[in-house]
Amino acid sequence: FAVLSLLRRGEAVPDDAIAAVAADPATRGVFYGLMQELGAAARIPAAYRTRDAFAESDMVSWLSHPGELGQPPKAIEKMAVFEVDSGDQRLVLYVWRFQSEESAVWKASVSGPYPVNSPEGPLSGPSTFSRFDPWDKCTAEEHASAVLKTLSEWAAARR
Repeated sequence: FAVLSLLRRGEAVPDDAIAAVAADPATRGVFYGLMQELGAAARIPAAYRTRDAFAESDMVSWLSHPGELGQPPKAIEKMAVFEVDSGDQRLVLYVWRFQSEESAVWKASVSGPYPVNSPEGPLSGPSTFSRFDPWDKCTAEEHASAVLKTLSEWAAARR
């Protein structure tokens, strides 16, 4: 917020300070939105304005929720991206592995799906979720299928 305050006051902010804030997936989405309000989103390095970067931010936000991991993961890595046709649009689903501060065990998670041609900016996928299964338990495709099956079963049970 210091970067944003300085920009609002018309003061100079070094590009590396903006890059440092945007590099954190836990703050990237909110930071982008606030920078966009100031007409300064283009100052965020292009690497942090991609669909991949915003998908990572979506996953980290979900994991940070108090009912889930409760904080950003210690590490997160993109392991696979699956594209599918859904009616009239093409969607992408991301599969991640992450570690918490409390454990060295890599766990699986999924974010998305997002439209392939989604506009630049923060994303929120309806199937962003983790069952906290150990990563080594199965393949990326099997992790994605397990998450989607769990979400589908929950949706059917609520009807």
